Amino acid sequence: MPTREWQRELSLVIAGTLRTLLPSLNNDELAMLALDCHPWNAGLFLAVLTQSEVDADPLLADPAEMAAWNYYDCGEQSDKWVVDSLCETMRQDYYNSEDRDTIAQAYFRSCGAAISDELVSDVLNDYRLRPDFRVSVTHPDDGTEFCTQEDAR
Repeated sequence: MPTREWQRELSLVIAGTLRTLLPSLNNDELAMLALDCHPWNAGLFLAVLTQSEVDADPLLADPAEMAAWNYYDCGEQSDKWVVDSLCETMRQDYYNSEDRDTIAQAYFRSCGAAISDELVSDVLNDYRLRPDFRVSVTHPDDGTEFCTQEDAR
């Protein structure tokens, strides 16, 4: 199961990565910030959707389309995206459990809390955010959302 330390470390990594990403967005408004979580594949991928992308293709405003976003897996562009140990912990917990669904759900919830953390919100204050900006952690198989609209601000 994810610990508070695991969640806090993820929040710190997200916040640090967002700080380094800001200049590359050329002051474009953000429509969505998402974290793609795959406990079974040891994968954590940060994704940013800009308003200019939504203007060009409104269908991209769905978190299920995040792999098509220009800034999908944007953490790879930053030396702050150090998630190997977090991913490995997640993978081991998943495969060492007899109830993998419960473990996956716990990691989705923890990712939702991490991306909604005050550390991340503070960095987002430096960005231009759409009035309807939101954060998202969505189960990739069934679309269940693990961030509420209230978490987004």
